[in-house]
Amino acid sequence: MCNTNSSIKRNLLFVFISFVMIIFSCSVIRGYDAEDQIDYLTFTAEEDNSKISFKWKKGSNVKYQKNNGDWTDYSKGSELILNKGDIVKFKGTGIETNYTNNFVIEGKVAASGCVDSLRLYSDGKFQGLVDSCYSHMFEGCTGLTKAPDLAATTLANYCYYSMFSECTGLTKAPDLAATTLADHCYYSMFYGCTELTKAPDLAATTLADHCCEYMFAGCTGLIKAPDLAATTLADHCYHSMFSGCTGLTKAPNLPATTLVNSCYSFMFHGCTELTKAPDLPATTLADHCYECMFARCTGLELSTSQDGNYPYEWQFKADRNSELDYMFSGVLDTVPTPDNNGYVTLYSKYLMKEKCLTFNSQQEGSKIKFEWCKGSNVQYNKNSGSWTNYNFGDIIELNEGESVSFKGNGIKTNDKHHFEITGKVSASGCVDSLRLDSGGNFQGLDASCYSYMFLDCIDLLNSPTLSALNLAPWCYYCMFQGCSGITEAPILPATALEEGCYNGMFYGCTKLSVPPDIPAITTSSNCYSDMFYGCTSLKLSNNKSDNYPYEWKFKVGMDYDSGWNKMFGGTGFGISNNDKNGYSTIYSANLINVMLYSAGNSLELTEAESKDNSLNLKFSENNSHKNESYDESQTEPKKDSLNLELFEDNSSENESYNNSSDLNKTESKPLYSADSLANDEDLTYSQDSLGSSGSNNNSLNSGDSSSISESSSSGRSGSSASIKTGSESLLMLFSSLGLSSGVLLSLRKRKDD
Repeated sequence: MCNTNSSIKRNLLFVFISFVMIIFSCSVIRGYDAEDQIDYLTFTAEEDNSKISFKWKKGSNVKYQKNNGDWTDYSKGSELILNKGDIVKFKGTGIETNYTNNFVIEGKVAASGCVDSLRLYSDGKFQGLVDSCYSHMFEGCTGLTKAPDLAATTLANYCYYSMFSECTGLTKAPDLAATTLADHCYYSMFYGCTELTKAPDLAATTLADHCCEYMFAGCTGLIKAPDLAATTLADHCYHSMFSGCTGLTKAPNLPATTLVNSCYSFMFHGCTELTKAPDLPATTLADHCYECMFARCTGLELSTSQDGNYPYEWQFKADRNSELDYMFSGVLDTVPTPDNNGYVTLYSKYLMKEKCLTFNSQQEGSKIKFEWCKGSNVQYNKNSGSWTNYNFGDIIELNEGESVSFKGNGIKTNDKHHFEITGKVSASGCVDSLRLDSGGNFQGLDASCYSYMFLDCIDLLNSPTLSALNLAPWCYYCMFQGCSGITEAPILPATALEEGCYNGMFYGCTKLSVPPDIPAITTSSNCYSDMFYGCTSLKLSNNKSDNYPYEWKFKVGMDYDSGWNKMFGGTGFGISNNDKNGYSTIYSANLINVMLYSAGNSLELTEAESKDNSLNLKFSENNSHKNESYDESQTEPKKDSLNLELFEDNSSENESYNNSSDLNKTESKPLYSADSLANDEDLTYSQDSLGSSGSNNNSLNSGDSSSISESSSSGRSGSSASIKTGSESLLMLFSSLGLSSGVLLSLRKRKDD
């Protein structure tokens, strides 16, 4: 046996050695050379009588091959005539070009292969790039329809400078594989390529000074910009990058949070069709970083105030050194002064920022599964990574602290196809990211679109944002049925309800204790039926008392058509009244969940104290809700105002309903009692900034309805107060406060001298 095995091993070794020798012999016979692996720079004529000539600044040994014939020495500047279908290839050693020494192409020619075949050593290996080596190489070649490959991953300064500038026939750009850029490497690379419709992807994550300056400037046909993934910028890196791209409608994302000198200056200058500006998350600014960034972008249609034509808030940090004054030249006559935190708020016809439906795991091993009954193109990204197609019914596992976001086109759910969640998970972002059109815009709600979406998701700890103002019949039907982990209802901003829209919405949410404000002024059939059925943690009463101090008033209609009589089934509570205007007033043990807005910014009331005839309210910005939705317009309260109304239940003077504030704790007494103020007493209103010294005080006589304008010590201006008192009612309306984080408002009796 041993001898036999040895014989077998010797035979196998002989076969292997013979095979290697045969391969070696073939290589010698073929004259194997590394050049055979090069994909040579190739030109293919797309019409008869096309012409190519070539000059170079530096280099040697330039050869060409026509129609796969022999390689021939090429005489500098000689003209090659090609008929349709003819091909010619080039190679050389250490070639460099410049403005006057480059390719000239007439007719119609497509390039392919790799341009690096012009920079080979004698052994056929690529020499690498050097400074300015390919600058101006094809500049002005109006007959070039397709660019060759650019395979180099290590770049050099100015290496592709104006390489394809003014190639007006170019319709397809090359891929750009380099991840680390060099100074001026892509400067003016595709300048004036008017037929280019799609920019190449930019893999670069490390930028260099002036690297992409003027890269696509004047590309009037460009409709899709590349992704710009870099988070560390360099001086002038994107300066004028898309200047004059009049076909561009949507800007790329700009994720960097730290800016550098002139990084975005003139970036979109003259992009007249641009309707969507990017989110600008930067918190650290630099000189000239925003100079003329959106100058002459007349398609942006921005406003300094919010209304029905300009509903979407766009907020970013800016200052005078960043050239805010010139950022929107030709678009806005004036730009608002940044607030105390350095942020500017504008309003647009178009949504500027998307914040998709996101689930955040609160424990190890959470799982998310999603099915839908209608819609398409569902995608997800995990931990803010890249978007990936989601397969119907796949399970995504999350560890503690991990997140997953979803978006899709026209998604609808039902009682068979919906989300399934196991493990403690919180939600954020806007559910409307599941109903986008092909352009990424919210397409609106459809009948029953979100019905049963989170059916029996007992581990869901809170709801996502529901920001749609225009509802559809049965749109939220049983949306959170059986979600026994939810304790607070989401904000419901719609003012006109549709048939069945809230029917069964929170059915069986047994831990729900904080109900939502319902600002509706128009109701519809069955809109409220079973809305809070079985929500046994809701503590409600038809009568005000120390245990039920917080008023909750909303429109129910004049009859039972809206289903308000069945709104709280299974809770032991039922509404017993509605007034002459169709409003019901009930009382809660907990404050009602409502978001306050000031100049378009969301605020939360974080402290409320009634003491010594003084009502002290402290507000802070609520960043968890800010800019989260696809539809951020708000109709209650009115634009540029913060409305806070407190009044007694027996008030006969005030017909409006109570916009209580979002205070997530239970008080044993009302926020404020008008009984402590006698009729005709004087009141003093003051607005003080926490941590600042001094305040501005003004007094009003009771019974007056007045307005005060002031400039506080903290630098805020334009604040006003309208105060009305009576023997049985107190109405406080703070309008246009322009609040910032940490503002303290107080209303107190004036001390007599």
